[in-house]
Amino acid sequence: MIDSIFNNKEVLDLLSRVVTYQQIKEKEIPNTINQELITNKEYCIYMVLDAVYKYAVIIDDPTLLSNYLEKLELIIKKMTTHNEISNGIVKLLIKTVGHKFGISDYENIENKKIISRYIYEKYVEEGYLFKSCLSKDKDILQNTGIGINPVLNNDLKELDKVFKKYGINNVFRDDYYKFTDSFFMGCFYANNAPFYMRLLCQNIFDKENKKINRECYVLKNYDSCINNIDFACAKHNMTSKDENRIIDFYNNEWKKLDISANIPSLILVKRSVFESNNDKMTSINYSNDIFNIVNNILSSSNNNIDINSNIDSSNIKIIQLESVNNLYNNYKQVLKHNANNNDYGNISILILLGILLITLGVTILIIMMG
Repeated sequence: MIDSIFNNKEVLDLLSRVVTYQQIKEKEIPNTINQELITNKEYCIYMVLDAVYKYAVIIDDPTLLSNYLEKLELIIKKMTTHNEISNGIVKLLIKTVGHKFGISDYENIENKKIISRYIYEKYVEEGYLFKSCLSKDKDILQNTGIGINPVLNNDLKELDKVFKKYGINNVFRDDYYKFTDSFFMGCFYANNAPFYMRLLCQNIFDKENKKINRECYVLKNYDSCINNIDFACAKHNMTSKDENRIIDFYNNEWKKLDISANIPSLILVKRSVFESNNDKMTSINYSNDIFNIVNNILSSSNNNIDINSNIDSSNIKIIQLESVNNLYNNYKQVLKHNANNNDYGNISILILLGILLITLGVTILIIMMG
């Protein structure tokens, strides 16, 4: 179901509605999630995708999807804080699993065991870890597999030295090469791949800075990315030589990687390949509330999982989130349409102002002649 659910019409329609909600601006989400700056719009999209992924691997029943998505939309639309949204999704999953097994009493110890063991088996034991990749590398990875974690290439190391000259530290990190056990973060990294390009145009700023375009890279708006870099270089009083080195690198990578044509893609590898299953079942106290038990099973515990050995291609599944790509392309068209309308509006105002001034001048001239 994982291969098809993200192209399901109901899922696509839900995502299209979510990005138009005015309530998105009012969500009280953390400033950073797993140390990453994220916009409210991105947050809501990835929460929907994460909830849909959990449905695919845990519930895996097409007949219950419509009702699940209907409840999920109410959670995203009505809930205000991160805790309310994430807790609401966990409760929805519990109720859906309960419905699948004909369970209505969630206080019963045996029912708690049935639900929690089933979720653990599906989500952890048979579940996946995630890593982003460029869509152009999909075929290569499926043929050759994945090698042990690479280190920063020489070009990035040289740029890092440039930033450090101006007191800008830790622009690049090696954790974006690693796996995560959070589908939410997997979507975030996939939609911003390769992540060092996002870091270059957005993370060389103070986190409080309000003047930059926080959506430039996720929308693949090249001009805004370059404007952000220009702004940062000016703010830190960089020399023209150093600024040109950064922009030249950005230009070359953008063309070489064909950034604007990239489709967000995720590598999925079974957790068992990493032998990273922390057996949370052994420590469960079934006198606890079923929500706390399941929330602990589903919670992310490691966003930076090292690759200690090569992963064979037979253990790799790659999904392309084309729905996310289309979603952002549609959103870009809306922004462009609004900008054009604003331009026409500004022109109209200027024309009216000019006519008013001409009329006033003619009127004054007539009075003076009289």
